[in-house]
Amino acid sequence: MNNIINFMGIRLMNYTMSEAIDSIVDKANRRSSTAVAFINADCVNKFNNLKYYKSLKYMDYIFADGIGIKIASMIFGNSVRDNVNGTDMFPFLLERCEQCDLSVYFYGADEKTVNKLVMNLSEQYKELDIVGHHSGYTEKNDEAKLIKTIQEKKPQIIFVAKGAPLQEEWMSQNRDHFPDSVMIGVGGLFDFYSGRIKRAPKILRLVKLEWLYRLYCEPTRLWRRYILGNPIFLLRVIYHKLFGGKNEV
Repeated sequence: MNNIINFMGIRLMNYTMSEAIDSIVDKANRRSSTAVAFINADCVNKFNNLKYYKSLKYMDYIFADGIGIKIASMIFGNSVRDNVNGTDMFPFLLERCEQCDLSVYFYGADEKTVNKLVMNLSEQYKELDIVGHHSGYTEKNDEAKLIKTIQEKKPQIIFVAKGAPLQEEWMSQNRDHFPDSVMIGVGGLFDFYSGRIKRAPKILRLVKLEWLYRLYCEPTRLWRRYILGNPIFLLRVIYHKLFGGKNEV
């Protein structure tokens, strides 16, 4: 089984969830500068954003998130081994962080959400070494101060929750400032684990309908992403299959 798939010019790591977690923990233990991203159907619809697409080239690991990437990979003649999404990975990765005494920093979401996230995690993971957190709404003038603060904390893993494409662009621009850290772009994950947004029931996740539940809960915010975005994604994939496009890796 090929561990790397060329997905529309992006190096997609074809790992199982456990392999992905092992790789991240290994990099964090060795304090090796690493950037991690996840791509789903909505991310592919943003590939026309050249800055975002180029930022993905700076990622060391990109994992397949969701049924859309799995279907697209099948159309391209590949088989994705697992749905390696950040939301499902998060609790297992935190358990490993506890076991391996890895320090973590949380950057993203609004102040209320990230504060509640840290409070929840501190209760659930008693031994987790949380060295700091900060909201994702940072003024340009405060960016250097934030970077310096994170550097002083020396986290082994930095969870970046600014949403695509902002988080990938931020990681690619700033990874040189954190030569001893693993940075992971986790999208809206803080919303779920802070309790601000409820995840879909497990049965819906198992039958790959979490997106439908999210649309039901937040129709105003997400209708474009799913009602328009899903068909556009499939058209992009079919067009790429028939006529090619971004094929370099």
